[in-house]
Amino acid sequence: MQVRLLSMLDEYNYLRQEKDEEKRRLRDQKKIQEQLITEQETLFGSKPSPIKTTLSSKKAYGGSCPSLGGNNSITT
Repeated sequence: MQVRLLSMLDEYNYLRQEKDEEKRRLRDQKKIQEQLITEQETLFGSKPSPIKTTLSSKKAYGGSCPSLGGNNSITT
């Protein structure tokens, strides 16, 4: 029984270490990716957000939509 507990503890420690290393790798990868994005923005300028671009183009082409609750109806 004691040998089995020790092997379980060894396995747990091994798996925990693997999990910690994976977290560290992902964190390092994220840092590198953020640095690359920052460098690209410095070289080429920042890219506009697609949401802001979509909203501004809708406003430029006619304001609100009547089917979405806008008040663009013509009264006689």
